Amino acid sequence: MTDLIESEDELLEPQPAPGPSGVTGLAALTRRLRARTPFGGSGADPQRRPRAALAGVLAVALAAGAAAAGVAVHRADLHRERTRGQDRMLLHLLGGGASLAYAGTGARSGQALPDAFDAPLPTDFTIGVRNDGAKALEITAVRIRQPGMDVVDSAPKAMVKPGESVALTTRVAVHCTASDLPRSPTGATVVVRTAADKGKKAGDPIEVPLTFTSGSAEGAVPNPNQSQSYLVGSYVTGNFYHLCANVLAKMPAGISVRASTLDATLGNPVVRYTMHIDGTRGASQIVTASTTAPTMPGVTSETDLKGPLPIGASGVDVAITDRITDCTAFGDYLAIRGGAATAALWLSSVAPLSVEAADPRFRLPQEQRSMMQSLETFGELSDDSFQDALLGQLAAACPAL
Repeated sequence: MTDLIESEDELLEPQPAPGPSGVTGLAALTRRLRARTPFGGSGADPQRRPRAALAGVLAVALAAGAAAAGVAVHRADLHRERTRGQDRMLLHLLGGGASLAYAGTGARSGQALPDAFDAPLPTDFTIGVRNDGAKALEITAVRIRQPGMDVVDSAPKAMVKPGESVALTTRVAVHCTASDLPRSPTGATVVVRTAADKGKKAGDPIEVPLTFTSGSAEGAVPNPNQSQSYLVGSYVTGNFYHLCANVLAKMPAGISVRASTLDATLGNPVVRYTMHIDGTRGASQIVTASTTAPTMPGVTSETDLKGPLPIGASGVDVAITDRITDCTAFGDYLAIRGGAATAALWLSSVAPLSVEAADPRFRLPQEQRSMMQSLETFGELSDDSFQDALLGQLAAACPAL
């Protein structure tokens, strides 16, 4: 005897009466579950198979469409990222800052010095940049705004291909005596755009600010191919103060010499004279004792200088005493340098004095100046009777000369 068990929405297969076997019940449950599926037993709805097949096809189509759409979106994202990477401008500053070089007309021959230190110094302001992007870049302008400096002539336009570098030189005027002159340049702005290519117009100009590294390239580097006398046109530095100091060091102070009392004797071989020093025009300077003055065989030199002495508008006077310790050695020294006629010049060159800037910003850190650097006008400014008087003293001190 079997019972009919009715569910809420369908008639289930007749079930056997409950019995001791659990296997029979499990098989019946399996059959009922199969009957619920579209591919169930013979009692299933004949329309279920076509509908199920159609649903399966639609599901597969939807899945394929979604996958295709996902791939398309991914490809579009990759394309946009690739395009964005190609359009990205990567302009890198080389060296961390700018290089400064005095650029007076004829500076490389050592002849063009400013008339006064407070006059603007023509200077080449150079920065180096490298294009690390994927497209050629056109640099249309370099803008520099620094206190104590004026732009005279901006760097010309430049084209930079990917991976290439270019030096951009702007001519500026540096005001060394300006109260707001900084130690070093702090930055510049480069106006750049992607270059036109294959019918595509150039991109819109973009301002790229470049911030310089503090203290970059501050040391003054001399050109080894030039003589020591003409370094003013060969120094390259990243420091405004060094630039001004280099130029000032090559602007000689005016020096004239007057002989004092002719008291030299064989027993007292001392030559005395007074050195009058006028400062460089436009510069505030001092006279100090020098520890780097050249030496001369057979001669020692000393001054009456007690400490740093400011050079006023009328100049300063410093008394010099040269003691002849070896007349023969001194005579041999003069013999290969023009003879006795040049004695006044060479004695003045060993005076242990240095003319320096009163402002410590403009003192050369590596060396002090000797008087020899300021003796170019010695013959013109010295008293006409000085050489005769000095030779008289030398003859009294060293008759063998």
